[in-house]
Parts: sequence; C-alpha cells; structure tokens
Amino acid sequence: MVRTNGWAFDVEVLLLADRYGFSVSQVPIDWRHGKDSKVDLRSAALQMIRDIFLTRVRLLMSHRK
Repeated sequence: MVRTNGWAFDVEVLLLADRYGFSVSQVPIDWRHGKDSKVDLRSAALQMIRDIFLTRVRLLMSHRK
C-alpha cells in the first residue's frame, strides 16, 4: 500500500492513516544535522516535496475510483 521509499515515507503513512481513520500520536524527537553527514538537505528537501506532491495526487486519484 505504501509506495514512497524516500524521505516522504512517513508523510505517506500519516496520510494513509488519516484516510483509514487511524489515530496518530505525536512523539517529540531530538534531531541534529551532523557536519559529517553525507545528506544534502537541499536535495533531500526537494525530493521530499516532489514525493509528497506525487503521493497526494496518487491518493486523490485513488479516492475518485
């Protein structure tokens, strides 16, 4: 059911949980970007925006069927 395997994976899970009526709790996290990280935050953010958009379109289209 989940199709996204990138940075937006959790967003897709939350959207699906909402669609199917599951309750979701918030859990605080402590996250720090390490200077030695190989993750490019700009690139990752753009990929996430794209994946969220595509996930939203896919869910809207499947709702119409």
